Amino acid sequence: MNKDFGSYTLSYNGEKTMYTYLGAYVSSLKNGIDLRKERGDRAIKIYNFLRINHFNQFDSLCSADLHDQLKNNTRLFFRALRIDIVSNMLMPGDFEIANKKNWPMFDSIKNGCLFISAWQNVLFTIFIISSIIFIVAFRSFMDQTVFIFTCISWVIASFVIVISGVSYWQNNRFTVICTPMVLINMALLIGSVRNKVIAK
Repeated sequence: MNKDFGSYTLSYNGEKTMYTYLGAYVSSLKNGIDLRKERGDRAIKIYNFLRINHFNQFDSLCSADLHDQLKNNTRLFFRALRIDIVSNMLMPGDFEIANKKNWPMFDSIKNGCLFISAWQNVLFTIFIISSIIFIVAFRSFMDQTVFIFTCISWVIASFVIVISGVSYWQNNRFTVICTPMVLINMALLIGSVRNKVIAK
């Protein structure tokens, strides 16, 4: 990255996403302008930097914008972050499938998949909150290994949740990857408490 782009970094995607999504949202809330227009203007500005390989200017632009948002628009920044997180965790995954074989039940199956996708996202949120309550309420009944695994899982899931707020309209793209971990986590928690209760 340093040889080709002049910077020791793994990716420019974080700064780009922060600038074009969260930064655009904060700016839109502050100035009362259309969010799509603000995001489009920012995307064009970034594209112009990247097109001519001015990565240092791109870096400076994104860093200066983030610093400005945090310093001068702190409340709006965290409001936009919260709105993004909530919408990403409650929206279904969106997808399009072509019905090339003209299956008669295609629309029903597709709508069913969208319904499941929506509830997967809602249940993910419920399971995260439930696991925290469970840890607090039944800590004394838990196996130490299960407790540590649960805490690590919760930190990972929380990190994913917070990171999802950097961009909006992502549906369940972020949370779906953690859903199996959260389900296993809940099963281990319940099983651990049940075994301790039966043993006593």
